Amino acid sequence: EQIIPSLEAGIDLFVLNENDTEQIAIAIKAIKDHCDLPVIARNFFYPTKKGIRTLMGVDVRTASARLHEAGADVVGAVCGGISPIGDALTTVKEMREGCGKSQPLSIKPDAGLAQLINGKIVQPITPEQMAKEVPGWIAAGASVVGGCCGTSLKHVKAIADAAKGKKQ
Repeated sequence: EQIIPSLEAGIDLFVLNENDTEQIAIAIKAIKDHCDLPVIARNFFYPTKKGIRTLMGVDVRTASARLHEAGADVVGAVCGGISPIGDALTTVKEMREGCGKSQPLSIKPDAGLAQLINGKIVQPITPEQMAKEVPGWIAAGASVVGGCCGTSLKHVKAIADAAKGKKQ
């Protein structure tokens, strides 16, 4: 019900962020049935005792393969509980395994769980810490990199600077 009004409004692409991989797959099919615009499809992933999973318990490889098979132009991970330090790199590697070598990948982790320190909101992951991880994300296969919750303009600039000139 949102596809037609979005197309009429002149959008350039669809970005789908969801916990439920099957819901994303259904949305991809519906979009592809109506137009040829690109679709970026991203799951929220969380670290668990069984590894990094969606809220529904689906592992990264399986979830990513499903979005790839559904026709996503870019498959990715966004926000959730994946830390930019360690978890994000593991997630990109597992998405690559699930999708194969030709699928464009996206990673947009958050800057950690915000903390209130001396009356000020502080993100535990600094722009510099996040930027240090970016070359690894790109080397592992991510072609669209960024940040989600808690990332500031400083984080975005640091990520962009770290990504400049890097190749997969």
